[in-house]
Formats: sequence, C-alpha cells, structure tokens
Amino acid sequence: MMQEQVNIHVRRAVVLHGLPSYLHEDTSTFIKTWDMTHYDEPDIREMPLGLLLIRVSSTNATFFCPEKIAVLIEVNIIIDITTLADAFVVLFALTYALHLNYPKCLANTFDFIQKVLMGLEDGKLRPKVLSLKNDLLAAE
Repeated sequence: MMQEQVNIHVRRAVVLHGLPSYLHEDTSTFIKTWDMTHYDEPDIREMPLGLLLIRVSSTNATFFCPEKIAVLIEVNIIIDITTLADAFVVLFALTYALHLNYPKCLANTFDFIQKVLMGLEDGKLRPKVLSLKNDLLAAE
C-alpha cells in the first residue's frame, strides 16, 4: 500500500487508520463506513463525535479513499470533506472551538495526533503515546 505510486492522501489515510490499531484502541464508534448504493441512511446513532466514510457510487472507492468523509458531532453531519487527513483537522478545530471531549475509546490516538503530529501542546505524554513517539524518532 505504501508504494511510491500511491498518492499522499492514501498514505496519510493509511497512517490515520493504523494509528489506533498500533495503540490498541477501538475505532468502531468513531469511524464508520456508509455505502449509499446499499443504504438510504447511515447508522450514526452511537456516534457523538466521529467520521463517516461515504461511498456514493464509485466502485473504486475504498476504505482508505472514500469519495467523501463526513465530520459528525452529536449525531449530526457537520461538513463533508474529501480527504481523511483534512477531516481529522476539521474535527480537531471543531473540538477545540466547541470545547468537546475526545472520544474515550481513542484517548491515546487523539493525544498522539494533538501533541506529536500537530504539536499543539507540550504536556506530559501517556506511556503508549510516548513509546510510539520514541519509536518514530529512533527510526529516523
């Protein structure tokens, strides 16, 4: 998947999908997929904050490259974005602006994105997040 011909948006999506798995966190209540060709409405009842990967009509849309990504807050679709990385940035901005809590099931993932990837805060890192940061720095 990470070959040179793959575009940067797919690479970012692979990293963002893999990060919770690496940190042993569950994304089932944060990231959902909606195939509009099979279902009229998405099942977002249990998503107070999350991302909805939308497949509209293309057979080429994949888990890593959906046609649209919707940002969800309190079971409402707020905005549609074209890339997963951009959807995460919008979600972070809305979380800060609206003073929302991060999903508990993804505490380490959001902590890593906020403090390591975005550099928004230099506070103390959780052990799993610190371990990942050290592993990444050692690989350079």
